[in-house]
Amino acid sequence: AEVARAARPAATRRIAETNSVFNRTRSAMQEKKDNDHAARTEAVLQLRSDTDAALDRIKGSNERLYEEERRKKAAQDAEYTELLRRGENPYEVWRDRDMRARERRSEKEQTSRIREQKMALAQRMAADARYNRKRDDAELLARQYVQEHRAALGRHVTEARTAAYIKSRTKDGRDVVDPGGKMFKIAPSKVTTIRDASFGLGYNPHQDTDDKRAITDLVASKYGGRESAGYGEYARLVPKAEPHPDGIGLGSSRGPGSPAAANAAAAAAGPEAEGGEEFTSFLSPRLEPPGRALAAETGVLPRNSLQSVEDGMLLGGTAALEAAGTAEDSPSGPTAKGLGAARPLTKFEQQAMDKARQRQRDRLEKGVPQVAGGRTFKGSAFLFKPAVLEYLDFEVGQTYEAKVTVTNTSLTFNAFTTLALDLDVRDYFEVTYDKPGRMSAGMSCVITIKFTPQINEDLGTELRCRGKTGAFALPIRCRIRRMAPTVTPSLVDFETVVMGESETRYLTIRNDGALTMQYDLVDAFTGEPFGQPLPLANAADDGAPETAEAAAPSEERLVAQAFEEGRTSLSYNPGDPGPMRTAAGGVVQGYSEVRHAITFAPLQESLGAAGVQHRVLVRFRAKQRSSRSSNLITVKGELPLTVLGRSQEVPIYLREELQDFRCCVYGKLYRKQLVLCNRGKIAYKVLLSPPPMLDGVLAFSPDMGFIQPGSSFSVGMKFTPSPGLTRRVGRFAWDEQGLVAVPVKVTVPDQSIPVFFTLRSQLTVGDLVLSFENGATELDFGRVYVTQGASLRMVVCNPSMLPQKFGFVDLPRELEVQPADGFGVLLPGEEREVTVTFSPYAAVSHELSLQLRTNLLVHKRIRVRGQGVDCPVDVSHTVLRLSPTYPGDACIESIFLKNVTGETLRLRAAVPRPELSYLSISPMNMLLPPGAAGRVEVSYHPPKHEDPALLRSAPDPEAEAEAKAKAEAEAKAKAD
Repeated sequence: AEVARAARPAATRRIAETNSVFNRTRSAMQEKKDNDHAARTEAVLQLRSDTDAALDRIKGSNERLYEEERRKKAAQDAEYTELLRRGENPYEVWRDRDMRARERRSEKEQTSRIREQKMALAQRMAADARYNRKRDDAELLARQYVQEHRAALGRHVTEARTAAYIKSRTKDGRDVVDPGGKMFKIAPSKVTTIRDASFGLGYNPHQDTDDKRAITDLVASKYGGRESAGYGEYARLVPKAEPHPDGIGLGSSRGPGSPAAANAAAAAAGPEAEGGEEFTSFLSPRLEPPGRALAAETGVLPRNSLQSVEDGMLLGGTAALEAAGTAEDSPSGPTAKGLGAARPLTKFEQQAMDKARQRQRDRLEKGVPQVAGGRTFKGSAFLFKPAVLEYLDFEVGQTYEAKVTVTNTSLTFNAFTTLALDLDVRDYFEVTYDKPGRMSAGMSCVITIKFTPQINEDLGTELRCRGKTGAFALPIRCRIRRMAPTVTPSLVDFETVVMGESETRYLTIRNDGALTMQYDLVDAFTGEPFGQPLPLANAADDGAPETAEAAAPSEERLVAQAFEEGRTSLSYNPGDPGPMRTAAGGVVQGYSEVRHAITFAPLQESLGAAGVQHRVLVRFRAKQRSSRSSNLITVKGELPLTVLGRSQEVPIYLREELQDFRCCVYGKLYRKQLVLCNRGKIAYKVLLSPPPMLDGVLAFSPDMGFIQPGSSFSVGMKFTPSPGLTRRVGRFAWDEQGLVAVPVKVTVPDQSIPVFFTLRSQLTVGDLVLSFENGATELDFGRVYVTQGASLRMVVCNPSMLPQKFGFVDLPRELEVQPADGFGVLLPGEEREVTVTFSPYAAVSHELSLQLRTNLLVHKRIRVRGQGVDCPVDVSHTVLRLSPTYPGDACIESIFLKNVTGETLRLRAAVPRPELSYLSISPMNMLLPPGAAGRVEVSYHPPKHEDPALLRSAPDPEAEAEAKAKAEAEAKAKAD
């Protein structure tokens, strides 16, 4: 209790600290949650505000576009009227105007493209010049270093250099200055030209005029680079200083190094005198080339030649600008403009220019490979959504707008630009989009495409785009208003109709277009409206046998022979025409469908026997605008239709005229339902009896019944084939294959024509054939040690045409059957080897019975004999499993052998194929006295050079048998 009281304060503090941490954490989480909610609310409200603002901007833009379109339309209508009044063709005038506009645009685009290519070529040439200049400078500097190093070797060189340096620094050019000597004191300002503390005060009694001028020049020399370079075109911005009386100082405007002089020299010399730096200055993006205003002021540049200015930018020089007006017109072809006069391009320069143009063209057309993260992108770098842009049912003069999303599907950044559409459709489309610039992977861009058709024709083009990785395109399809009729079904089959009754079928006539169409049904041969009486073709000869039946397969010929036996009582007569009745036609609105009824009403028996077949054309017509004018023209079309009809011959018929019992086993009973139907209006009596050739084989239950009108009557058939059935049926059997096809008559007393059906069956045996080793009739294992096993093989064969499931059942515990524990499925004609293992549990004689059963109720008993014998040696392990061993290592296991007899036993071990199994046994020979035991070591030692993948244990027959049985079971389950 005292310990608990002592620990209570600490526990209380610990709980309080835990609760405090929990409360702080919960408060922080709640605060973060509130902040996130507030931020999200603010973001949603801001999004709503931005969305409303964007919608307002879009509405305003659309309204401006609509107003512009209306103004254009009004102006076009007024111009149309004026041109007609003057007797001109408006369309021809507009077409000429459009062609001239397209030519001007094309010329402008080509000029711009040539200018850009020249600029790019000049940039590449300038880059090559800079690279060559840097390389030459580096080589020259290296050579100078080498020469200086060689010249610096030796004492006299060092002394001469030191003396020259001292002479250059002293006023009187002396080469020896000894400040630490015993001569008079030497001040630096007395010996050398150096700025002292009096510089800038205007008075120094120790310096003469020459010293002052030298010091001033020394100070000014630090800024000599700026003065020598001059201010160029910016000289007018530098204030002019008052000239010094002596012409000394930085502000002098008359000195040779003054900015004014430098500016004047630069203006007079032009860009050529300023070196290579001015040559490359045009590479940066500028509105005007450098020096253009100055050149124009000095009269160097022709003010009326913009093209000469642009060419001067490309080839870098005032002289080139002066010659630009004449060099382009020179008959000598392309010229090189540089530091001198215009000259023709050399062969090397011309080849370099051609190769550069080709490289530029290849990069634009094919793109450059994109590599990101070691992967090279393949495929289309951009994806359109939708993949195909369609404008359906357009009208001339209307404007249709569609938006397409372009997504960058490449691996990294990419960019694209749209190209012009084809010339013949360019005026009908307007492509707008906000240029996204470099697009990261997965980024999208929306392209708005407006379509304003001017002609009533189908159009097909594509929006071509060019990206860094190559070109790609968006297919565009434009379809006019049209009619698109379809008729379903194309085959109207009335099947069988009772004579005197009628059957109606409906055609679905659908119009997938926008135009209203009219349709008519006419006969394909006569052109008359469909529904008029037509003569029927006599089909009595359709089923007549021909000599070609000998070429048919034997089974088909046998079944056909049985069918012909039942059809001999049928007769066909020509029928009365006019069984088909239907309306002449109708109207289908756009994007709708109608149902057109066709009625088949046969009146004579011959009509039903022969059948009615009509080839019908469904003709369509619609009014459509012409492609080049506003006049309406008639568009026509037609679709074929086939109408078939057959009448019911007799009221009583069989649902299945072929009663196929499939494969049957001799001596087994098979049942099947025979369904008779009454399509008449009164009840009919039917009688069923087997033919004489099937007496005792076929039976009906019941053999008499009444079939009500419109109903069916089921009769059970019992078929029990006997081995001699094929000989009994004679010509209705194929004895070699065990196939029978026998016609069976169903008698209807109140009907003159009986009903026939064909009984077909494939007959086979249902037994299994067993064969043993050495021609034995039983399994005799002889003497077998107790706890050991002996195996014998036997073959099970299935001679039947049916697969049979088999199994060895009620096995005694001494017997084992493999594979799959004695179960399996035998396919027709298949043989399978099974292994029977006898493992006695006692040293006694065994008389056993092995029972084999099948799903066809086959039961076989196999006699098994064997004698159990006690083993003289007791082994501690009958199965030894070694652990996995790496090549070069060894695995050793032990087993114990015990002599259970009263005699001394000599044991000898044999290793199975030691060169392959890498097993060794020690000792190989052993002498065991009565009741003694000994240990035997089994070592597994794979060599080092062996591949571990090749060291596998010997295949396990039991495992293979189990796997095979499992596969058979799965196959059987799928078959069931």
